[in-house]
Amino acid sequence: MNTKIKIPLHTGKIVSVRIRRKKDEGKELYFLFTTPQIEEVLTDIAVTPVPFSPSFLTGLYNWRGKIVPVINLEKRLGFSDTDESSSRFLVIRTGTSTNSMDGEILRCVLQISDKIHTMETPTSCTAISADQLGVNPPLLRGAYQGEQDSYLIPDLAYILQNQQSTNTF
Repeated sequence: MNTKIKIPLHTGKIVSVRIRRKKDEGKELYFLFTTPQIEEVLTDIAVTPVPFSPSFLTGLYNWRGKIVPVINLEKRLGFSDTDESSSRFLVIRTGTSTNSMDGEILRCVLQISDKIHTMETPTSCTAISADQLGVNPPLLRGAYQGEQDSYLIPDLAYILQNQQSTNTF
């Protein structure tokens, strides 16, 4: 039985990013982020490649004197058929607290599509299994089906702390 639930984000504005993938007969698929998570949106950055790194780790970037990983979020979640020609970069923070004295703040740069929009938190969605979308469940905080679109809430703390690749050689 599917029940309607509210997406567990703060109320108000959130940021949606359309996932670049082959268009199928299904609904559009979006990543959702809270506005406090987003530190900055960048159009072009100088990424330093890391030899022998997983394919989703684009490299490292010096953001305001801090070296942070650059992760292609679509590749990390298993969407391999993406068109990277129109990318933006989000500097994202996540962690256990907004005060670094109380908990660890993790930062990264996400390579994402350029289809970034603010929107109100969807009011009515159905929780769905990450498996239905072909995504490894620990990589997500939630997957939801709305009336017109589907939404993924990535678990960025898990992704940043568990960098091992799911690819085999």
